Amino acid sequence: KYVPKSLVPLVRLEEVERRLQLTEKAVAQDDELAKTVALMQAAAKEARTQDAYAACSALLRVYPKLIADEKLTEALLQVSQAQQKLVETVAERKPAAADQPADAASANIALARSTVKSNAPDADGHIALAEFDGSVYGLNAADGKLLWRRFVGLQTNPRGPSFPPTFFSPEPGSDALVVDAARNELLRLEAATGNIRWRHNVGERFDAHPVVAGGKILVAARSGKLVAIDAAGGDSPHYIKFPQELTVAPAVDARRSLVYQVAVHSNLFVISLEDGACREVFYLGHGQGSVTTAPVVIDDFLLVVVNDGANDSVLKLFVVQDKKTAPPEPSLNLVQEIRLGGHVKTPPLIDGRRVLVSTAAGVVRVYEISATNVKIPLRKIADTAIEGGANLIRFPLLRRGRFWIADNRLTKYDIQAARGRLMPQWIADQEGAFLQQPAVVGEAVICVQRNSGMPGAVVSAVSVHDPQQYWNTQIGCAPASAPVVMDQNGKAVVVTSAGTVFRIDAGGQGARVVNEPIAAADAWRVNKPINNVVPLPNGLLAMNGGKGSNLIGVF
Repeated sequence: KYVPKSLVPLVRLEEVERRLQLTEKAVAQDDELAKTVALMQAAAKEARTQDAYAACSALLRVYPKLIADEKLTEALLQVSQAQQKLVETVAERKPAAADQPADAASANIALARSTVKSNAPDADGHIALAEFDGSVYGLNAADGKLLWRRFVGLQTNPRGPSFPPTFFSPEPGSDALVVDAARNELLRLEAATGNIRWRHNVGERFDAHPVVAGGKILVAARSGKLVAIDAAGGDSPHYIKFPQELTVAPAVDARRSLVYQVAVHSNLFVISLEDGACREVFYLGHGQGSVTTAPVVIDDFLLVVVNDGANDSVLKLFVVQDKKTAPPEPSLNLVQEIRLGGHVKTPPLIDGRRVLVSTAAGVVRVYEISATNVKIPLRKIADTAIEGGANLIRFPLLRRGRFWIADNRLTKYDIQAARGRLMPQWIADQEGAFLQQPAVVGEAVICVQRNSGMPGAVVSAVSVHDPQQYWNTQIGCAPASAPVVMDQNGKAVVVTSAGTVFRIDAGGQGARVVNEPIAAADAWRVNKPINNVVPLPNGLLAMNGGKGSNLIGVF
């Protein structure tokens, strides 16, 4: 029987066809889910956990909505439990060295220009550490005088060092822990001189900053090794091998002698600090590379931040409990999740029972751990939203109830818990973007900044009470030209790209650090790096910034 086309209910037929396609896809999805779950379970039993994760990833690429499926989650939990048996301690002794690396860069003269208004209070005997352009600098924290410089390799992140130099303890005279990224080495340096006490070659790439845990240093390597290094001598007796890659540092629970190590995806491992045994594997469920900061321990709780969206993150709070076993075994229980808004790029900070979290979107919040509320132990007491600067890394600083945010300036905030707000008190150090976490030394905040488009970096000390700057020191300015020999006694003059003029010993026999320039252009006059230097009669020099610069300096 012939039916005219005009009478065929096209819309209805199209709807039926669409539903058939959806049904076919749903049937195929169920079939693929069943196959994948069976494969993952078999792989878990045979300790082929990487095969299980590969199968799961392949399934989710085609059917992303299955990420919350109960059967798939149960299979992932089985894989996590299987990974606990794959964690092992490998005895491999690697000795430290105490000499300079054979391919160490020659000790060129380090030039610095300090402007001192007054010494920073209570900073005598302390050293300020800064990293810039592949070198670590040690400065006198009281007056900003440069003491030493050591080349450690260029970093991959131009806005902030992956491995900022740190101290073994906050006490004056403490040694410095420095990472040589060019050689995959850890160095223990005498902070006052920069001399090597020991250096340890990890032998492979690591992305996470080393963690000092009592007498040990823990280094999480990309390959899945957690290397243990003796802090005193630099030798490594063993490493703990994980079945997954490691990209963030571990958190250390000193009271329980535990280490919490987040893997590159899915799992959180609980490790004994004493014998390296894996006590638990918790299925965190995070995606590849979505955890970019180390976990944080506070009292009986563990905080983990997961960047789980294009511009979002979640703060997960776990309570650490002891199972009723002999001996007691630790157990993690998720008790609270908090949406933050924006990715978190710096670890949460702890000050007593308070926790400070900041995001790249400008969200800043202060929480407090409750001693009585077991259901919602983390309570927000104040927050603020910082506008602009989406590409800036914001470094929070929380010390003894005082709170600062460092981005392209240093802002001191007042925590007004009664009003639930963080109120700005004052602003200081607007020289440019901060390159590393500020540090409190005595009664001063040590800052490291770089002004975009200009050479070098500026290290400064600002009062913790007000925006007064005690001193600032310009470091890392490359020479604008070759040294100009000025007399027969081997004395030469070097002009830096910042327009500062130094007298040095051309024969290389003089001081390796020069803090006092003989002349300097006013900073506000130098709007471009100096790149032309011309000797003139009568011992004079002319300099300018090349094309586009309308000023010529004569000294």
